[in-house]
Amino acid sequence: MPVADGVYWLRMPLPFALDHINLWLVDDGDAWTLVDTGASAAVTRDCWERMFAENVLGRPVRRLVVTHFHPDHMGLARWLAERFGCEVCMSGLSFAQARDEMFPQLPPESGEILEFCRAHGVAQASEFGFFQTGGLYRQVVDGLPPCWTELRRGDRLKIGNHIWILDLLGGHAEGHLVLHCPDLNVLISGDQILPTITSNVSKFLDSGPAQDPLGNYLASFNSLQALPEDILVLPSHGRVFRGLHARINQLRRHHARTLDQAESLCGTPRTAGSLVPDLFPKAGSGLHYMLGFGETLAHLVHLIEQQRVTELSEQGRTLYIATSHK
Repeated sequence: MPVADGVYWLRMPLPFALDHINLWLVDDGDAWTLVDTGASAAVTRDCWERMFAENVLGRPVRRLVVTHFHPDHMGLARWLAERFGCEVCMSGLSFAQARDEMFPQLPPESGEILEFCRAHGVAQASEFGFFQTGGLYRQVVDGLPPCWTELRRGDRLKIGNHIWILDLLGGHAEGHLVLHCPDLNVLISGDQILPTITSNVSKFLDSGPAQDPLGNYLASFNSLQALPEDILVLPSHGRVFRGLHARINQLRRHHARTLDQAESLCGTPRTAGSLVPDLFPKAGSGLHYMLGFGETLAHLVHLIEQQRVTELSEQGRTLYIATSHK
């Protein structure tokens, strides 16, 4: 479906509770530039094969831009690169994080992971180890592209008749690319800004460059708020929308409420794991629990940065207590 001059919206199914991803085809003269890929899953491959067979694309993909390393955005990067011989472009941080997921440094049952789970009160230690070491990731990512081009903040991509300006943001994923076309007044926002749901912002055993991912995420709003309020936002999930500034303000309020709630719950010393059901009652088990735990820990780390919560160590457990109650 066309959404702007030379910009087309694709929606692909995902094998997750979040059951779709939006991908973007941008007219690049006699070829296309594609933004993101979908997960490596039979249902998504079938959709791509049908598009190829029915000649819906009509011309080849010249360039693939990956907004960030998460599997629904990069899962088929290798496959599409081999199918089209197209250039794969992403940030250096995205490639490094994907490589770490594909080739983890620790085994799932390592003592370091088990110690982390005990310290933080993670109830599902074996599942956490599998998740932490990329087990789930490798199920829905078909591998690293054979070669890739690094994109940096401030780069300008000429795609067809228009220039797209790149920014690198953090929080949801470090090195997350967003693409802004001033001519079209369009922003491809990836997962950085979504219209109705909140992007997961998590802290785990090793979050790489993200010491305070929530702080990074909230800081990213400053550059996004410099864009026009009436810009057309093309998100990775949900529908395209206008009203960027209003949505940013909603997200700021959401995280402020969660931070206040977490601080209040730490009136007595608590582990991060024990707070998950209070902050994210729908987290349940499996992947939802992992993401709920990661988001809980990210909020606690940000509260420490704000000097609102203090971290304690007691008999091998990592506890958090509100500074006002210490």
